[in-house]
Amino acid sequence: MKIGIMGLGRISHKMADAINKTEVAELWAAGSRDIKKAEAFAAQHGAKRAYGSYEELCADPELEAVYISTPHGRHYEDVMLALRHGKHVLVEKSMTINARFAKEMADEARSRGLLLAEAMWTRYIPVNRKIVDWIAAGRIGEVRSVTATIGFVAAPDFSHRLLNLELGGGALLDVGIYALEYILMAYRGERPKRVAAVGKLFYNGADANVSASLEFSTGTAQFTCALDTSLPTTAAIYGTQGSIEIPGTFISPGKAVLHAKSGDETVEIDPGENGFVHELAAFMRGVKEGKLELLELPVWESVLAAEINDEIKSQIGLVYPQDNQ
Repeated sequence: MKIGIMGLGRISHKMADAINKTEVAELWAAGSRDIKKAEAFAAQHGAKRAYGSYEELCADPELEAVYISTPHGRHYEDVMLALRHGKHVLVEKSMTINARFAKEMADEARSRGLLLAEAMWTRYIPVNRKIVDWIAAGRIGEVRSVTATIGFVAAPDFSHRLLNLELGGGALLDVGIYALEYILMAYRGERPKRVAAVGKLFYNGADANVSASLEFSTGTAQFTCALDTSLPTTAAIYGTQGSIEIPGTFISPGKAVLHAKSGDETVEIDPGENGFVHELAAFMRGVKEGKLELLELPVWESVLAAEINDEIKSQIGLVYPQDNQ
């Protein structure tokens, strides 16, 4: 499959490496608004073509799919551009800046028979897929509680995408999304009955930290995320008949421990030196099989996450310029 990369920041180098590690994918093109940057990226990673605009990239008739890693604030326009050119899309988390955009993107993809998927690599990591199997098999009974924390102190550069409000900066969309979508994974995509959140904003209106509680039909969940505080990247899942312990980071774990009445079990699977290969493989498989949703993270669940984020945003006073468009 010929894949192009749109937006050539740090994370795109990791995806380019993942594509080059996959025999059935080809890094076909690199697209940037700076042709010199595109040419340098293409030369470094072996892309066949370099484009100095996203429009040129998407107009390439041989290109089959696009990986988009532009800032959150651009995802809507960039995804819609690729879809309208008939390209399958794998877009970095967070999928977009609000639920209205997310729904329009999902509807556009479905109407064109194209696969749109969120590149939340955590959901595709083998150990986390095993955790999904344990929960689905009832190994811990009904899920009663899920907790997750993630955060770090960002450099105080408000022009950088991490803190730039116009680009979708802030803790919720950059790191909180990991925790939220992990919670949705544990509750198998259920829509929460209630969401309560508190948070602190930077002087420019971007969120510095957020703590949220969610109520589901069988239990609750809590997560805290921050760009102004160093927090451990941890998560745990508790049920009526057991619990699941994730030693170390929940983002890309190599190990999980099941404590259950039916017997304890440990799974250890090395995610590899580049964990992006798992989301890439799932995406390529989905395209090949003609799917419009991925099992690991269906697009409707990414839309649900955007809806929950909108509720959190309204409660903490977080408003992006795009929300008023």
